[in-house]
Amino acid sequence: MIKRFLTWSAILALVIVSCFSLSTSPSYAYSQSDLDRLLKTRDCRECDLAGVDLSDANLSGVDLTGANLSGANLSGADLSSLNTDRYFSDYNFTGTKIDNANFEGANLTGANFTGDRLTGTDFRGAKLPGADFTDAKLAGADLRYIDLRGVKLSGAILTGASLDHVNLAGYDLTGVILSNAHLSFADLTGIILIEGTLQDADLTYTELQGANLEGTNLSGASITTANLEKAILRNADLEKADISFSNLIGADIRGANLQGIIYTRSELVGTIRGD
Repeated sequence: MIKRFLTWSAILALVIVSCFSLSTSPSYAYSQSDLDRLLKTRDCRECDLAGVDLSDANLSGVDLTGANLSGANLSGADLSSLNTDRYFSDYNFTGTKIDNANFEGANLTGANFTGDRLTGTDFRGAKLPGADFTDAKLAGADLRYIDLRGVKLSGAILTGASLDHVNLAGYDLTGVILSNAHLSFADLTGIILIEGTLQDADLTYTELQGANLEGTNLSGASITTANLEKAILRNADLEKADISFSNLIGADIRGANLQGIIYTRSELVGTIRGD
């Protein structure tokens, strides 16, 4: 009798714990017909894929415009050339292949792209506050007009990326690779990019006042009509860079490589040049 009571007590306790777990965990129920459509046609606009497991799936070129992907598992999935306008707030994309995906207008607040390959991905108009691109490969990505303050970019590769009109004022970009990047009209006021790479970058009309670019490679860069007032360019490589019409008042260029530099009508008053 006592043994039977204990057995039923254990079962009851298990049921209570299970019910509690279900009540406190988010519940997702995807549409099987929508999943079948996705796998068969690769066109799943307005589909309900909430909670579906698509880990390691090949979703290259899939159209998910308007689809519900809440709680879906996309770890390791290939999202190359993906089309979507969905909400991915706080989503973890770590380990996902996302080359040439279209995230235009998507809500990616707090999304985690750590170490991901995002070559050529379109982020125009996307919401990225708190997103993590640490060590991400963003070569050729389109991030124009985005306020990137609050976005983690440590170790990111942004070679050839479109960053025109972005706001990175006050950012520590140490370790970020920006060779051939397009940064015209960007706000880089007070950034820190010590021994960085801006080789052949487009910095036309860029705001670089007070930026610390000590030891940075700026060779071949177009820095015309830019504001470099009080910027630190000590030991920077400016070989064949074009700084025409730029403001370098009070800039520190001691030890910088100025071989072949073009400085037509640049403002050099008070520039610190050393002995």
